[in-house]
Amino acid sequence: MRMKTRFWTATCRYIPKPSTSAPYRAVKFSMAQAFHSRRSIAPTVKDSVATNGSKARLYKALNEKPQEKLFEQARMVHLSKYRFIVDLSNRDSSLTKIVELVGFNKNVLEVGCATGYMSKVMKERGCRVLGVESDEEAAQQAKEYCDRLVLGDVESIDMIAEFGDEKFDVAVFSDVLEHLKNPSAVLLRVKELLRDEGYIAISVPNIAHGTIRLKLLMGNFDYEPMGLLDETHLRFFTKRSIIDLVESCGYFIEQVDYVTREIPFELIQDAVHAMNLDEKGFEKVSTFLRHSDGVLYQVIVKGSKRSSSKYLEKLASDKSSLERNLREVKGQLIDKAEYARHLEKDIGVLRTAIEERDKRIQHLQSEVMENPFTRAFRICKNIRDLFTAKRKLSEA
Repeated sequence: MRMKTRFWTATCRYIPKPSTSAPYRAVKFSMAQAFHSRRSIAPTVKDSVATNGSKARLYKALNEKPQEKLFEQARMVHLSKYRFIVDLSNRDSSLTKIVELVGFNKNVLEVGCATGYMSKVMKERGCRVLGVESDEEAAQQAKEYCDRLVLGDVESIDMIAEFGDEKFDVAVFSDVLEHLKNPSAVLLRVKELLRDEGYIAISVPNIAHGTIRLKLLMGNFDYEPMGLLDETHLRFFTKRSIIDLVESCGYFIEQVDYVTREIPFELIQDAVHAMNLDEKGFEKVSTFLRHSDGVLYQVIVKGSKRSSSKYLEKLASDKSSLERNLREVKGQLIDKAEYARHLEKDIGVLRTAIEERDKRIQHLQSEVMENPFTRAFRICKNIRDLFTAKRKLSEA
């Protein structure tokens, strides 16, 4: 353990002062991760430590590897987290959904284009792509796929000055807003660069995913190199909050889509055990999370610039839909009223038939009572004779 600590301390001393485009803590973390996962940043260092643990040999081994090369390898570890392959056959991918929202032959502004992995796909679909990227090394790679690339922080650069009269069909923010200090200000500035019929395509991670909820329930909120709790995230969004943000910037929500990821069984089980719940409790927790956006991993939003006209179109569409529904309801009421009249007529016929049957029954009963050959007549005759004799006795 002591030797590992010395190695890491010595190694960090030889990291050149980082530029603003490469956060020092990210480089330090990447190097630590590489070291502890046995991926050698400086193989000669590891070999020297294995053969001779002396401090002098360690420093000598470090000096054998150029400082610039050491720093470059650490930076490559850091940049590797932003290299993706866009597989359009994967329907449950935010990259695929964003590319499909962009479409074909569009003038695209891609904010945070990273190494250009999405720019490449959009170019192949006939789009003209202008990128904005703050990381200098990533931007160098993205230049191959972007028609133009602006190096700088999107929150500080003058967008109007950079692009002049350039107007875009689409502005893409693929997992970018969560890294900004003031995403609403950026969305408002980008709105000025869109054509009247332009729109934004956004994807953000959902902080309300079941894994985060369960970890919070157990008192954990640990940042990670990648994922929902990426250590570089400054903002956190839910489905509702990202929709509210886009609408508050004057965009009209045309489409909302999702990427889903199941909640690990073991995590639910640990939370249930922590709450001392039984098997039914496990089912209730699972059901609740699934029915409350707990499996939504990313939220994809399409927002149109012409919000006022879009709202009017929506109101007109809603009005037409309501009028159509009203006509259908009126037709149903007329049909039901006609059906009710038929029912009343049938009820009247049935009542008449019941009255006729009651009269027939009474007539038959009287005939039975007056017929001397029936048992009923004989029983009733005895009763009548008994009452007649009683009446005569009372009169006497």
